[in-house]
Amino acid sequence: QVRGPVVVNVSYFFQFSDDGSLPQVAPSTKSLGVLRAASLLYSAAGFRQLVASGDLPHEAIGRREPKTPLCSAAYKYMFNACRVPRKGEDSYKIYDPALNTHAIVAVNGKFYSIDFV
Repeated sequence: QVRGPVVVNVSYFFQFSDDGSLPQVAPSTKSLGVLRAASLLYSAAGFRQLVASGDLPHEAIGRREPKTPLCSAAYKYMFNACRVPRKGEDSYKIYDPALNTHAIVAVNGKFYSIDFV
């Protein structure tokens, strides 16, 4: 059973690529890391909205029509959810996306709650 940290350390298909909309050199008032984090949160908020509303288009694979649809049931665990450690086996808690519209950001060991939607 895998019990490592979720997404970044467990999902082998999750990766970041450079955002072409960011400046090559960060403005002197902000670090490039802050700009990347803001861009990531902005994009994640749009994707979260599609997942929460059920409007996310189904992904499909195959070279010929009709293509084979992929299961998207796991997307509900990406947002408004957390893994709860338990002895032997973890469980999950999913919260109502309409009632929980913030994100937690960690900066230099401090945590901030910001409006996400």
